[in-house]
Amino acid sequence: MEFTHFGNEHLIWLAICVLLCCGTLFAVKACLAKGRAAKAARIRRIVLFFVLFTHIVQQIYRIAAHDFNIGTLPIHVCSLAVWACLIYEIRPNRPLLAMLYCPFLPGAALAIIFPDWTMYPPFGILSITGFLAHVSIVIYILLVLVFAKSAEGARAAGKETGEDAAGLSDSVGGTGAPKGKTVSNLRYRDLIYSLLFFAAYGALLLPFDLHFNVNYGFMNWPSPGSPLDVIAKYTGPGTGYRLGFAVFILVFVILWYLPYIGRGKSGNKGAEQRRR
Repeated sequence: MEFTHFGNEHLIWLAICVLLCCGTLFAVKACLAKGRAAKAARIRRIVLFFVLFTHIVQQIYRIAAHDFNIGTLPIHVCSLAVWACLIYEIRPNRPLLAMLYCPFLPGAALAIIFPDWTMYPPFGILSITGFLAHVSIVIYILLVLVFAKSAEGARAAGKETGEDAAGLSDSVGGTGAPKGKTVSNLRYRDLIYSLLFFAAYGALLLPFDLHFNVNYGFMNWPSPGSPLDVIAKYTGPGTGYRLGFAVFILVFVILWYLPYIGRGKSGNKGAEQRRR
């Protein structure tokens, strides 16, 4: 039994995903507000476990159901997001933080809003793992951004009070990694890392897509019912669609980073001024 975008079954899943996101964010922010950074970090690692678990279960099921083929390899952007989340938890760094913010966060969110697995039963194993894997990615990245913002605020406070910034950022809301390995909030110029990811992904996967007539990254044709359908209607298929897609990505990344415009090496200057 199939389901449709924004049909009853899809709306149920959207409601579940929103509740999971809001509930987890509320719990982590409450922990950080009470100074329980270690507990907040544990919640984040539990979310990461679900990211890995749902993805692995989905791949095992595909293999068992003989649905694992050249067109269902785990090399979509969101499949790469799974391992990006794991690497970031082990070794946080600014380029990877930028890539989590874009493309992995909006990519996973859009996959929930415009799922491309509507041909499967809405409450079958592939749909369950599809929705839960993507919402787990969204939640994990949102928590990473919350921790990054906390680390930035702690560093700014440390500069004003003369306390050890690295240690303070860990206690207030670092990544749970050893001192000195926290990553403060993003800056607008970090969008270059996101653009480099798109360029590398396209350069590596487009020849693969063309040779095997598959659609990783949706570079051969749009996901039905998604915003990419609009691009295809105006540009037509093939090269025109890909050029339109590339322009869309460039504009989207520029706009997606607008919340971080004006941020420099010193972090959020507005916040520092308010504290004074």
